[in-house]
Amino acid sequence: MDKDNCSDNGSIPPFEEAKALSQSIVTIRTAQGKNVPSDFPPGSPEWQATALEFVQDIDRVLIW
Repeated sequence: MDKDNCSDNGSIPPFEEAKALSQSIVTIRTAQGKNVPSDFPPGSPEWQATALEFVQDIDRVLIW
């Protein structure tokens, strides 16, 4: 990451961290053969179930 994307103290902005975490979960779920919310039409029952699983995966990463 270049210096332009860092704050004055060298840390990564929270939005950039959130994007990286989300993309990591997408990559892991895809490698495991699991769906991600973008695989389904927004609001569909499949989307809702997958979105819940996705959030649970993020929760597991943040708590661990």
